[in-house]
Amino acid sequence: MTGARRGGIDLVRAAIGVVDLVAAPAVAPLELGHRADDVTVTAYRVLGARQVVQALLTRATGGPRAHRLAGVVDVLHAGSMVLLALLDPPRRRAAVIQCVVASTFAAAELAAAWSEDA
Repeated sequence: MTGARRGGIDLVRAAIGVVDLVAAPAVAPLELGHRADDVTVTAYRVLGARQVVQALLTRATGGPRAHRLAGVVDVLHAGSMVLLALLDPPRRRAAVIQCVVASTFAAAELAAAWSEDA
């Protein structure tokens, strides 16, 4: 994977994070399919901030280890969203969307780490 592609992961992650952080009241209802309560909006903002920080740290440190760690964080996030989908039906739709996003990032990060190891 080229440096530009790896940088693309960080750029997309940061963009999604910024949108979740600053536009959580608009984004959350779109993913939920209904009005979002204050707790959900706050959760979107926290997850958005995490995405931005993760993108900045991965970009700043680089290398296979950073991408592996980022991939692990994404796998953990995806797993937590599976649990949320199973346990909280009103948030199931948003949890599935978040799970897909996190799984996609995990695959991209782990592929970046693998290609740098090769």
